[in-house]
Amino acid sequence: MTNAGYINLIPNTTYFARVTAINHAGTQSSPLVMASTVTWANPPLSLASTFTVVNISSLTFQWNINSNPPVTLFIAQLAEDQGFTAGLVSSQTVLGNAGFTSLAGNTTYYAQVTARNHAGTEAGPLLLGSTVTTAALPSATNYFFVSESSITIKWSLNGNNPLTEYQAKASTSSAFNGSADKLTSWGIFTSTGFEGLNANATYYAQVKARNYAVPPKETAWAVLGATVTKINPPMAWTPAFAGVTTNQLTTYWDANGNGQGTVFEAQITSTNFSNVIFT
Repeated sequence: MTNAGYINLIPNTTYFARVTAINHAGTQSSPLVMASTVTWANPPLSLASTFTVVNISSLTFQWNINSNPPVTLFIAQLAEDQGFTAGLVSSQTVLGNAGFTSLAGNTTYYAQVTARNHAGTEAGPLLLGSTVTTAALPSATNYFFVSESSITIKWSLNGNNPLTEYQAKASTSSAFNGSADKLTSWGIFTSTGFEGLNANATYYAQVKARNYAVPPKETAWAVLGATVTKINPPMAWTPAFAGVTTNQLTTYWDANGNGQGTVFEAQITSTNFSNVIFT
């Protein structure tokens, strides 16, 4: 068997070969045209920054094409596990980057890329690490429990991972700068209660989410609306009457924790309250 080797060829390129025999007198035979072949593609290389865009439901990652011709095909893949089985999605491109959409919020995605030559021979995959999509803004409030001194609020995941953490806040100010604002710790929950509130007071609520990246990235606050706590009945005060003269008197009672601005209706009668004299 006779052979000839060639170096410094272009990767992922089709090469055709032929050979002729030359006798001692320099006369050449008819050429033997051989079948063509394709050189392998260079495996892709990583760049200093892999993930160029990371949003709630989409991300883009990039790589170095490593001197491959512009027509080289790259198979970019994302998965929710390092074995690339859970939630695997693929994209084919001749570029040095790939974008993916319809992803889950606050979810870890692992990336890899493989180069493929014209003949279908692959070089790779190159593992490119992982990133975490950002959390979506919570939504859909429901004040499903309101008492004289407490409220409970609820919101939806809005596409977030079930393990997403949330923080909620209640305030008597729509600007959320009241002196008695209530703030929860971060935790995995989609409802929370606030206690020790004033009766008959308007409370505004907001909530935000964060992903589990290190460090975590928080969403903006999502304002969930407002509700009014129930009113407490007035309580007895001693003395109940003062300033009593021949034709006038003043009554007193305890507001019983009701908030500022609570309206009380006071009545007196000389018989029974089916015949009210003054209101």
